[in-house]
Amino acid sequence: MSKFNYSYIISFFICLISVNLAHAQSDPSGQKRITDSYLITNVTLIPLPGKIIQKQNILIKDGQILSVGGKLPSSAEAFQIPGDSLFAYPGFIDMANKSGVRALSIPDKEADFDPSNPPDIQAGIHPHIDVLDLYNPSHSQIADWRKNGFTVAHKVPMGQGMLPGTTGLVVYGPPESNTIIRKDVARYAKFSTIGGMYPATNLGVMAKFRDLFENARLQSRHQVIFASNQGIKIPDSNIVLQSLIPVVEKNKTLFFEINSDLDARRAITIQREQGVSLILSGINEGGQLITTIKESGAGVVLSLNLPDENNQEFADDVQQTERTEQIEEINSAYIDKLKVAGEYEKAGIPFAFTAKHLGKDKFYDNIRLMLKNGLSNEAALAALTVNPAKMLGIENITGEIAPGKMANIILTTDTLFNDDSQVKYVIANGYVFEYPLKKPSKNGKEEGSYWEYDTETASGSATGFFEISYQSGTTTGSISYDDPQGKGKISSSLNDLKVSSNRIAFTFVVKTASEDLTIAVEGDVSDNSITGTMRIGDYESFPFNATKTAKPKQ
Repeated sequence: MSKFNYSYIISFFICLISVNLAHAQSDPSGQKRITDSYLITNVTLIPLPGKIIQKQNILIKDGQILSVGGKLPSSAEAFQIPGDSLFAYPGFIDMANKSGVRALSIPDKEADFDPSNPPDIQAGIHPHIDVLDLYNPSHSQIADWRKNGFTVAHKVPMGQGMLPGTTGLVVYGPPESNTIIRKDVARYAKFSTIGGMYPATNLGVMAKFRDLFENARLQSRHQVIFASNQGIKIPDSNIVLQSLIPVVEKNKTLFFEINSDLDARRAITIQREQGVSLILSGINEGGQLITTIKESGAGVVLSLNLPDENNQEFADDVQQTERTEQIEEINSAYIDKLKVAGEYEKAGIPFAFTAKHLGKDKFYDNIRLMLKNGLSNEAALAALTVNPAKMLGIENITGEIAPGKMANIILTTDTLFNDDSQVKYVIANGYVFEYPLKKPSKNGKEEGSYWEYDTETASGSATGFFEISYQSGTTTGSISYDDPQGKGKISSSLNDLKVSSNRIAFTFVVKTASEDLTIAVEGDVSDNSITGTMRIGDYESFPFNATKTAKPKQ
């Protein structure tokens, strides 16, 4: 029994070691910067949607793309990144992103607070607040999204209220570098209210927008008159109205976050009445809304946060016919959501994507669901690169791979949205982030590792092998050991695996002639070895050791 338990434990520790080794060979932090110059050689280049060029070289220096072409440039100081089996794409741009943004601290209410006429700061009306003053570039979620290929983000404010602040643009380089691309990009707006004060309803918000925009125009006119005439009283200045003057004069865009078809229509009503430039963000509706949006000319940002597939449960007394009808309706609504992006493409409406409210692990899965329901690969790539760059007015510096643009590049192992494609490198503002790859085996499963273990227990020494496999993000394994009943070697699967960067723990059951014993294992992982302990039921613990080895040929 001791031999059996020990073998099992070692196998799990081995799994953790292999994970640590993979990370040690890469540089997901971007800190291992050998030089300011990089040369990507012989890569398959997709510089913008719909264009693909074989055997290209990309020279990067000081965060910019210096040259792109088939002829190898002369740059002795450049560190080479072999691109022979890789594909180069422009880095992604995320619209309406809040990662790393903290909420504005709102002052307490005064003793004479009047909920029918609250101060703007407490009513969520502070369009002058700069989101980048509340942004932390070291936030952990930024590294997670960069690993997916995002290199630029359009940051929007946190918090409630109809006008939470200005938006800004950042690049996902190392946090200690200069990550700010542009401040004061747009004014962020929502149909959002703060309970217990005016405006308390969507209709109240609509009325307040009209009032603010009209007063902003008046303040602008007074300032013009004062500047051009003598003897005119200095006009009063309101910081909220002052920040809205560029919106009513169409020098700044109103970036409107919506949550429904009705929200979109109300925002378009404001656009038509006030003559402002409008971008609608968070759209997940198609149908008749497409015609309305196309007529308005508003910018479109579609949500990548798709609904989950139907897992509806029904009470026992629900009739089968009614149950079937409800399931069909739910499934139809689900499919309609998956088709939204394809419908906007078919209608000829350029759009961008926002990953707001989306889990990072669902990003590629959701893109592929859209591709299976009418969206083209070219439109998907455009929605992540050139389209948001144009909406944000930064198409001259990013959105495609070309000389003079920022060095924002993704290097993948296959065409971007292929199921087997993996991100190998992300280059953000010339900083190179390298990620470990999972190696697929011939049968389509991800390869794992093979280990030899030995242990010394109260009943003597034992040796054996165990194997770890990785498939679809799940770690599994099996171990061979001496049968407690003396029938040679048998194998068992590994259960309850918990793995961190340097620790591993699991349990398994050993069946003997008299009882089933639960074995608990935990230990440390370091390089190509495992050191830990195993406990057999409520009995004593024993040490174990394991070494990574090549799997014997069958």
